[in-house]
Amino acid sequence: MDMLSRQLAGGSNDCWVDEAARYAAENFLYLERVKTKKAEVLESLLTAASTEDFQQGARELAKIESYERKARSRWKRSQRDLEARKATAIEVV
Repeated sequence: MDMLSRQLAGGSNDCWVDEAARYAAENFLYLERVKTKKAEVLESLLTAASTEDFQQGARELAKIESYERKARSRWKRSQRDLEARKATAIEVV
């Protein structure tokens, strides 16, 4: 996560940019975990052995899609915040 947050900060040495970059990195990694879980659930739906298994997987998929929407929204919001912080950053020389 540290490497990702440094990349997102773009070499800035402003502490507020660093904080926003860390938050954005956390949100990005959370979104990636949610997407990975969604792929696992989709795979289990494709191999469901019974109607009950399929229905349970469909319910789980609906929950994960809700998490994904929220995670995507947090990621986008953190990106906007990071860009705003970069625009107003005071670079220390």
